[in-house]
Amino acid sequence: MQKDNYSLEAQKRAIREAAKLHGLPEPVFYEDDERSARGEHIAKRPAFKRLLEDVQAKRIRVVIVHTLDRWSRNVMVTLQSFRILSQAGTAFLSLSEHIDYSSPEGQLQLTILAAFAAYFSDSLARHTSKGKRERAVQGLHNGDIPFGYRSGGPKSPLEIDPDKYPGVRLIGELRMQGKTAEEIATALNAAGYRTSSKRFGDRLFTKDTINAMLRNEFYAAFAPGDDRGTIRYKGRRFRGQHQATFTYEEWQQIRTITASMQRAPGRARLARRVYEFAGYIVCAHCGLPLRSKPGARPTSSYYRDPAKLRQLPCPLGGHRMVKAEVVQQQFGQLLDSIRLPENWQDEIRKQLTTLALEEAGRRAPEQEKERLLGKRARLVKLYSEGYLSERDFEAEVAAVDLALYQLEQPVLAGMSWEEIQQAAAQLPQIRHLWERATTEERREWVIQLLEPQGLYYDLEQQMIAAINPRPSFAALFLQGEAFHTSENKEAVGLLVTKKWRERNRRDSNPRSPA
Repeated sequence: MQKDNYSLEAQKRAIREAAKLHGLPEPVFYEDDERSARGEHIAKRPAFKRLLEDVQAKRIRVVIVHTLDRWSRNVMVTLQSFRILSQAGTAFLSLSEHIDYSSPEGQLQLTILAAFAAYFSDSLARHTSKGKRERAVQGLHNGDIPFGYRSGGPKSPLEIDPDKYPGVRLIGELRMQGKTAEEIATALNAAGYRTSSKRFGDRLFTKDTINAMLRNEFYAAFAPGDDRGTIRYKGRRFRGQHQATFTYEEWQQIRTITASMQRAPGRARLARRVYEFAGYIVCAHCGLPLRSKPGARPTSSYYRDPAKLRQLPCPLGGHRMVKAEVVQQQFGQLLDSIRLPENWQDEIRKQLTTLALEEAGRRAPEQEKERLLGKRARLVKLYSEGYLSERDFEAEVAAVDLALYQLEQPVLAGMSWEEIQQAAAQLPQIRHLWERATTEERREWVIQLLEPQGLYYDLEQQMIAAINPRPSFAALFLQGEAFHTSENKEAVGLLVTKKWRERNRRDSNPRSPA
């Protein structure tokens, strides 16, 4: 909604005017479209991360934001990013708050404002939920506009789209004739209908689109004899203000025929089945998440590329699959290859500290510690000789003590030394119990180890190509002999398996994960 209301354009216009007022050149904008500034990890906002990297490289003189909450709504991210700006000597201007982060008073003001930004984000989420429920009670739709309808205004019910409405009727009529979802999708595509979304634009109908529409009670009359549709919100039904597409009786017939075509016993089995990597395994060639698919035998299951089914391009054709058991065994072998050396704590801590200092533009750990201790001693002398007030002395010493603590407990992109220690304590147990664990237990471990869609699988070579681990596990995985960091600069955090890389280097046309 922020994007539709042109808030981004308003921010850009204000920033251009401020740059002109201060005699600065035309600004370069860093945008994370439809991403929240609320998150704890800088890495999850790629444009924001790129901006900080450009600041460290001293390619940026001034950073201008419309308000502080456009920069960050997380206190730790705000403080960490402002340290980077300060070390690089980059000026910061918030058009609303006018923050000077270089003074102790500015740091205090910054912390307070960042805390308010985080509070506002949490409060806004609660109010948004209340607003959505109120809309549902009033019979108004929440979310994307269903196919066949169009907006009637911010506080008005959706209206029937005369160009697409016949397509929705066609879907229901074909289902009442007993047609499958694939047959219905083919008929709609042949008639020239296309789905439409803000993210992907117009696309061909697929059986998944048809099945989703045939489950959407929005199209159904609320009650027998009623011509108004149905609004569902958190499991409750409300009478909508929009015109229904199907009568109550037609919808019941559609749902009955749909249920008879779905083989309920098989669906019940599928509902109970757990897949370790569902939502985490993607095709290494096209980047689409692989679908979990039960096999003919109760004990067999697969991960399948849905690209062909969704009529999307994939270099491998978009129809291949791999046994879930194979992926589970291969991942277990990768885990088993991780052997932490006796001095792993010293090595990882040294690497983490060096990276954190590089990110902040500071010198080596020993030199930085010596500099901070020397600064602290000078502050004590200045205070004892009356050159510093008590207030200024306490603020300056607090800043030095914080820097010393962070030198001992480095934080990089939201990843702290304590988190790595906790991950290291878990890893041996996961590695040793992986093969003997239940599917449910392995599923929980995958969630702890990997980012969503964080396992790239090569369906052609039937092997794991790369993983994107949680930040706290990334350094530990590199201690083993199974992974390399990715050579692709855009693939931040990606660890490529050595086995896959070696095989592709022997290939005359090597590929890399999407």
